[in-house]
Amino acid sequence: MSSDKKQEQVIQKEFDGQVREIRNRLSEQLVCLDKRSEVEKEVLQDFQEYFQSRAEIEKEYAKKLERLYENHAKKRRIQTPTNESDPQIPSTIACWNVLMDMTRSHQKQHLLLGNIYGDHLSGKFNQLRDALEIVYRKSREMTVDVHSEILGVVNELFSALKSYHNAHTESKRAGNKYKQTEQQIQQKKGSAKEKSLEKQLEKSMGKFQECQLKATKARNDYLMHLASANTTLQKYFKQDVMSLIDCLDLNYVPQIKRTLSAYHSAELQVQRLHMAGLQRMELCVKGLEPGKDKDLFLNANPDHFAPPDQFAYQPHGGDEVSQVVGHHDILYDELSKKYGNFANRLEALNMETDEIKKTLDTVMNTMRDDRINILQEDVSRLLKSLSPAAKLEVHGNDVMRSASLRRKQGTTENEGYYLEKYKEYLKKANSHARLEAKLEMIQEALSIDGGKPRAPQQRSTEKPVRKMRHRPKSVLKAKLFGGSLEDYISITKSDIPVVVESCIEFISLYGTTVEGIFRMPGSQTEVNNMKAQFENGEDPLPDLGERGDVHLVASVLKAYFRELPEPLFPAAKTLEFMEAVGGNDIETKLVKLKDLVETLPASVMVVMRYLFEFLKDISSHSDENMMDTHNLSVCFGPTLLRAPEQEDPVTSQSRLIEVVDHIILFVQDIFPTSPGRHYKDGGISPSGSLDTIAESVCDGSEDDSSAPPFSILAIARDDYQSQNSDELSFRQGQTMYLSSRIDTTWWRGKIGEQEGLVRGQHVNIPELAPRYVGGSTKFHSVVSF
Repeated sequence: MSSDKKQEQVIQKEFDGQVREIRNRLSEQLVCLDKRSEVEKEVLQDFQEYFQSRAEIEKEYAKKLERLYENHAKKRRIQTPTNESDPQIPSTIACWNVLMDMTRSHQKQHLLLGNIYGDHLSGKFNQLRDALEIVYRKSREMTVDVHSEILGVVNELFSALKSYHNAHTESKRAGNKYKQTEQQIQQKKGSAKEKSLEKQLEKSMGKFQECQLKATKARNDYLMHLASANTTLQKYFKQDVMSLIDCLDLNYVPQIKRTLSAYHSAELQVQRLHMAGLQRMELCVKGLEPGKDKDLFLNANPDHFAPPDQFAYQPHGGDEVSQVVGHHDILYDELSKKYGNFANRLEALNMETDEIKKTLDTVMNTMRDDRINILQEDVSRLLKSLSPAAKLEVHGNDVMRSASLRRKQGTTENEGYYLEKYKEYLKKANSHARLEAKLEMIQEALSIDGGKPRAPQQRSTEKPVRKMRHRPKSVLKAKLFGGSLEDYISITKSDIPVVVESCIEFISLYGTTVEGIFRMPGSQTEVNNMKAQFENGEDPLPDLGERGDVHLVASVLKAYFRELPEPLFPAAKTLEFMEAVGGNDIETKLVKLKDLVETLPASVMVVMRYLFEFLKDISSHSDENMMDTHNLSVCFGPTLLRAPEQEDPVTSQSRLIEVVDHIILFVQDIFPTSPGRHYKDGGISPSGSLDTIAESVCDGSEDDSSAPPFSILAIARDDYQSQNSDELSFRQGQTMYLSSRIDTTWWRGKIGEQEGLVRGQHVNIPELAPRYVGGSTKFHSVVSF
């Protein structure tokens, strides 16, 4: 029986804990409701004080507007016309005159708002506060009564529980006594006490049955009280408490809604009056044109901005020759050399100034768009601050102000960038004009008409192992430059357009080690001639051989992709490619890029794979041609992808370049192996897989499955700042661990806990780097950077 006592104590302790928790919860509810009521009263008080203060501010603001108008109305320009759109005055002055009229109108409107806020809205909120206090007091008394009823039900449950425990204990005692009597009869069977024991057994059985019946009734009563208590608690916490809260707030929100609706109506009416003035201002703003204002300014000051007289030729000592001459052999050779140098420099300046001009136009459009967006967002934010939800959106407005400030700072940076680029543009444009003038003089002296000699091009000393194959002239009328890639492939039934295949084959044979490949432009005249030959179905490259201009062929290849009506990366998927290279996890980026590539049309994917395998091969010679994956990405990023319209063209360039950089680096991980042709089919495929280790690092015939992840210790030779999120930055002398070499430029590496790509040219690696194969340590020669 001692175990039953212990069990009863445990149950009673647990029950007491539950009752205590219910009491505390009900008490805390009253505390929370009291606090809520205080907050609501404070809110009403705040509304009342706000509108009272707002009325004073509006009236004071109206007085200041009146003083502002009186002070500045005197400054109206003398040449103020009767018509605001009169072109004889600058457009900015016309806007000033309209602004003065709007100021006078605003003064009257804000004076009216001050009267509405002070005489109507402020008093209404004071009445609501008094009414809320009366309603809450009555509702709270009702809530306390409900709590008392709940605690009474819990007390009844406790009494039923005690009765059940007592009855069940008596039943167990009677049952034990009945069993003891049965055992005694078995032991005394046949003795004189057997009859008396049988009577005692009959009596014990009757007692046991009676106690058992009482215990059953007590249990039934306890179970009914238990169900009643649980139902009461559930109903209160799920239903009654919500209704009680509604009673506590009786008519609180509707009254506030009506009052603030009146405020909203007043603001809307004032806003309509504002719109009438804004329509006048809109007409003036549309007439703001810097070009016209500049013309008015120049017309008003013609003498100061007119060009001066040109310098006249001043002959010396009777010399009558007034032009450059080159009839002497030495002079002719010297002028011819200068002509070639000037022509090349002029062509380069043409390309540079065109690129800078495009950048200037882009930055100017961006600045204009930014200013429009900032103005619209500022106006929107200020109007929202007057809405009924203003108090709930204070933090949101702070965020908007921060974003607006960042954009304004960005605009300031763009202006500085624009001025720096324009300074560079002026310098190059002036150089271009001077060179062009000299070139015309030399051209006239040499009697040259058109063509320009080019300086001999430096080439790799390595001879190509094979020659370009001649292709028959195409008779298919399929447009190459400016034509659809998919249409061309469909008509010609070829995997790769002839211009792409021929240019890549030529560069692979003669130009992989030429410094600045794809960065140095070819002659535009020769580019156009070669484009025309390809367009006519001819392939001019096999006849060029080693003497051909690699930069010219590279320019033709870029021109083909640049002139595609739909870029190689479809415009509809450009934003997805840009988003795919976000983040720091390389494997995740590759999965996303691979998924995107698989959604492309098969014909586009084959050409894209062919091009990027070729670019990967070019980057493997970066020690000679100075064109690593990043430099190639800078050249091809704007050509293969076009910035989405909703993105800033300037800031999106780096992300477009990053897309191309990733695909060049990991071309074999991203593209499927079929269908279609590969670059260097039948030969050695270019490397580029994450799982590929260059032959200069290890013996490719051995299995690397058991190699430890980072086993090569390296030391930074100098400081390096990463170009994108996949690369690692490090300082001179910093140690790192390398695992495998991706190509001649990049290694997988780890600095601390950060993993990524390491540029080999900036680190010192032991001549013999360990490589683990099959659990044993082997050493292989590593190329020294």
